[in-house]
Amino acid sequence: MPDSAPRFLELERGIQRLSRAINGIGVGFLALMMFLTGTDVTLRYIFDRPIAGAYELTELMMVILVFWGLSYTQLEKGHVAIELVFSRLPKTAQAIVDIIGCCLCLGLFALLVWQNVVQAKSKLASGLVTGTLTIPVWPFYLVVAFGCLIMCLLLLIDLIGSLNRLAKR
Repeated sequence: MPDSAPRFLELERGIQRLSRAINGIGVGFLALMMFLTGTDVTLRYIFDRPIAGAYELTELMMVILVFWGLSYTQLEKGHVAIELVFSRLPKTAQAIVDIIGCCLCLGLFALLVWQNVVQAKSKLASGLVTGTLTIPVWPFYLVVAFGCLIMCLLLLIDLIGSLNRLAKR
């Protein structure tokens, strides 16, 4: 039976690259949101001509920014943690806490993937669109689902790492 470690490492690197790529897309949308908001404010207050739908576009871009940045934050271990208590635990207890945390988060994000796919189908069937620009909303539910799916994959990688640390004890 061939060793699966190289394939796992290759898969891990691929997921990490994907996480960085979608984060980069999110950052691009942040720059676009800043430009749109600045332009809208300028046009509104100087020329009394705001950009129609600027608020709507900002809301939709915010979905991309937040949910495609989540996995990158997980990759960089940038989420809030209580290091004061955690660092004082024995290494075995730290691994167990990591495993429990990964399992809970994995369950939550798997639920988010599932429910956002369900909602996307529902919004597609109903034909729901935004109020001003009539942009269909269903693709943005899939954006959320995709971001949460990448988060699930990173959590799974972290879970495997924690299980390996526990097994080495």
